[in-house]
Amino acid sequence: MKNKSTNLRVRLPALIFALEVMILVLYAVFVTYEDDANALLQNNQTRPMENSLYQNYPFFADIQVMIFLGFGCLLAFFRRYGFGGMVFNFLVATFTIQWAILVQGFFQFYYDGKIHLGVLNLINAEFACAVVLISFGAVLGKTSPVQLLIMSLLEIPVFGVTEWAVVKYLKINDAGGSILIHIFACYFGLGVTFVLYRPSLNEGHLKETTSYQSDLLSVMGTLFLWVFWPSFNSALTFKGDDQHRAVLHTFIGLSASTITAFALSSMLSKNGKISMADVQNVTLAGGVTVGASVDMMISPAAAYVLGILGCIACMLGYKYLSPFLARRLRLQDQCGIHNLHGLTGLISSLAGICAILLATEETYGPSLYQTFSHRAPPEGDPLLAELQEFIPDLEAGLGRTAKEQALFQVAAVFGTIAVAAVGGLLTGVVLKLPYLASPSDEKCFDDELFFNVPPDYNCVNGPQDKTLPSQRPFWADRNVCFAVVFTVKLHTRVEEVATVTGVLNKTSRSGWRMTSTLRPCWKLLIERVKASPLAPMVIMKNAAKRKDAAEVRAQAGGGVEVGTAKRADRGGRYRGRKSPFMGPKLNGGPGGKTGPQHFTKHSRRRSRSKSPFKKDKSPVRQPIDNLSPEERDARTVFCMQLAARIRPRDLEDFFSAVGKVRDVRMISDRNSRRSKGIAYIEFVDATSVPLAIGLTGQRVLGVPIIVQASQAEKNRAAAMASMLQRGGAGPMRLYVGSLHFNITEDMLRGIFEPFGKIEGIQLMMDSETGRSKGYGFISFADAECAKKALEQLNGFELAGRPMKVGHVTERSDASSASSFLDNDELERTGIDLGTTGRLQLMARLAEGTGLQIPAAAKQALQMSGSVAFGNLANASTTQPILPSPGMNQAMNLPNQPLATHCLQLSNMFSPQTENEPGWDLEIKDDVIEECRKHGGIVHIYVDKSSSQGNVYVKCPTIPVAMAVVSALHGRWFAGKMITAAYVPLPTYHNLFPDAATATELLRPMHR
Repeated sequence: MKNKSTNLRVRLPALIFALEVMILVLYAVFVTYEDDANALLQNNQTRPMENSLYQNYPFFADIQVMIFLGFGCLLAFFRRYGFGGMVFNFLVATFTIQWAILVQGFFQFYYDGKIHLGVLNLINAEFACAVVLISFGAVLGKTSPVQLLIMSLLEIPVFGVTEWAVVKYLKINDAGGSILIHIFACYFGLGVTFVLYRPSLNEGHLKETTSYQSDLLSVMGTLFLWVFWPSFNSALTFKGDDQHRAVLHTFIGLSASTITAFALSSMLSKNGKISMADVQNVTLAGGVTVGASVDMMISPAAAYVLGILGCIACMLGYKYLSPFLARRLRLQDQCGIHNLHGLTGLISSLAGICAILLATEETYGPSLYQTFSHRAPPEGDPLLAELQEFIPDLEAGLGRTAKEQALFQVAAVFGTIAVAAVGGLLTGVVLKLPYLASPSDEKCFDDELFFNVPPDYNCVNGPQDKTLPSQRPFWADRNVCFAVVFTVKLHTRVEEVATVTGVLNKTSRSGWRMTSTLRPCWKLLIERVKASPLAPMVIMKNAAKRKDAAEVRAQAGGGVEVGTAKRADRGGRYRGRKSPFMGPKLNGGPGGKTGPQHFTKHSRRRSRSKSPFKKDKSPVRQPIDNLSPEERDARTVFCMQLAARIRPRDLEDFFSAVGKVRDVRMISDRNSRRSKGIAYIEFVDATSVPLAIGLTGQRVLGVPIIVQASQAEKNRAAAMASMLQRGGAGPMRLYVGSLHFNITEDMLRGIFEPFGKIEGIQLMMDSETGRSKGYGFISFADAECAKKALEQLNGFELAGRPMKVGHVTERSDASSASSFLDNDELERTGIDLGTTGRLQLMARLAEGTGLQIPAAAKQALQMSGSVAFGNLANASTTQPILPSPGMNQAMNLPNQPLATHCLQLSNMFSPQTENEPGWDLEIKDDVIEECRKHGGIVHIYVDKSSSQGNVYVKCPTIPVAMAVVSALHGRWFAGKMITAAYVPLPTYHNLFPDAATATELLRPMHR
């Protein structure tokens, strides 16, 4: 349902059009060109290069990059607020520059009744824009674009007045803007966020997280700011040596803070790792700390020290001061502007005051009165005439001493902080007015509220949660809730919960304490534990141990209230995603499991306020059916050859024509998250399965699909037969891998004991560290209990890692596949089927579809020792493949061929259908062109008399040959599936003697 209070359809256009009309009228009435841009004043100009454009435009261009790219990318660090951070920065910056040209123009460039516009005006306006964008960081993700525009509309006049008063009356030195830009922006933003305080966000937010891509984009923004910061600090300094020093000091300060940031980040991290937040922000601290003294003679060493001090202050502020301000002073600083701009701005101001006090004529010479123009002698002083002999452009000053100038600097700092804070508080009051589309607490840091997001957008609370498990916060993962249920059994202490979830820290003095990650979600975690469908089972088990039958009936019957039933989809179906109540499957289909049942809701006519522990009161969710895995298999079909862009809703709509669909589960790649083109469709009625299989060949999104019955039942039968052959009676041992190193045997017992009696647990320990090696063995007294534990807990996430649970097998025969599947490395790298494996997979998928496997493919399977497919073996014996004349030697390949330079491509053509002249040359060119993608070939021969359509190829190296085989084996060419097999090098040279000396890569000759 749309949130009407945040609808921008009227609010944003009305505000923008009103602001545009206002700016247009003011531009038309008051703005004109400055002298260097006025054509009427250029008639007698003999030196066009003396135009101020050529001096100021390079700085303007650099600051443009900082404003729109640097700040834009830097503010896009939230995982689900990238649009808001970058696009709202674009919107606010564009309007702010337009508005600042007018406001600053009235104070600084207004004469003869007009504001005279030039490039220098634009640079000043972009400085004002930087002020607004820095303040924007304090309320990032918590405000609407309407509020941001109003904030900019109000902040620019306050800044303009402050800048005018400080520059005209206090006459301070602040070339880099540490006082007027950084300090003002910081405390204005803190004033706004103080008024917009949200108590529910004080300890964090579910979406206040980053991702790999968002952090990378934010670092790009940091690099843009880092590279162009010298232009920012030196743009408005005096041309010449002052500007030269500004560039040098800025670079030295930035480089010092960058190096120090990496050292401090790893030093202050408990695991000794570098934090991306530190890289994104702390590395820029040196550019701020040198700002107030950037054009002074402070020495390069002093600039280096300022960079280090700024980095230390910024880092400690992020680590310790920001949490304190949010917890005690109601200052929710989202981007940490108080650390990067406030603390460093104060350090820079102090450094500037010290530099002013130490500045003498012995150090600067006569240029002292040019750098500190207000210390120059006043008009009429004889000293002024003497100085003007050395510096003709020197203007009369106020005759201030060093101490007087330093006092004015101090006054400017405190005055700026006071005006900025008060202005921010008043602006915050305005932003709290209704009808400004302010987002709710739940919708903060979420682009979906104000943007049309793409289909792959991830939304934690949305209907389609496609977030990777490794990217989800732990409180958003039901596996964590299940871990708490299994481990603590709803009757344990917080300490044991913390041990399993890994979200509490143990200290020597204070004992157990909650981390900032856990605090905002502890209630949600407990609620999900109570709402878990496994909770009644565990409660019943514990109550049974206490022999309290009444409590068993009461708690088991009322373990889950109707109010929590909203978490389950109607009819127990979860469209487009895996049900969070479903455990891991056996190989082959969705039916290979016996997980917790789906729940539905009873009539809503009863009162929800009644006690759930009485039978005649509030209804509870009940399972709609109690299906065994075999029964679910009978209602499931396997669908393959799906379009890449297909969605679960498309499959549901398509198969609804033959029966009511209960569940659609698409199989996706674990790394890329893209669909593999296969899916399982489960129907409510088993009679729909034959009708669904009859849909084979129908087009869905333009691609003909293949529908088969689920193979999960066969896989389970084979697995059970294998277990019986190994002796399934008696104790059953399970292998448990991919465990966290802090897991203990007691934790494993608490997780596995609800499934049945455990005879023994053996957790492999490291003798040196005394911690777990990450795997162990569990022995059950009953094979059925071990089976249930395997089905439920394989893939179960414990302490942030998905467990691997499997049967313990002996390596006594050639079938080592089960032990291979227990390898932890398999989860990371996946299974490499190889050329023969892909051919086996294609052959298996083709069974029952009516598709014919080429004879060459059958022979390749036999040669590789793949005799598991009985049908293929029988077919190959009844229909032997006859090699073409002269090619018998090439077909005598070993059972397990080794990679060589040479290979044979089969099923490339059919001699009976190829009757056009030159068809063999076209095939040769096609093969050459395809092989050139992988390194090329040096020899090729098309055997036109071959009944199997053989093409022989020699590659320059074995790696190239392997790449060609990997690319072409199992592919389809002109409606035929190609098979590729290696040919021994001596055999190939005997068949084709000219290939022995071929070294030049071939090119297509008949294109």
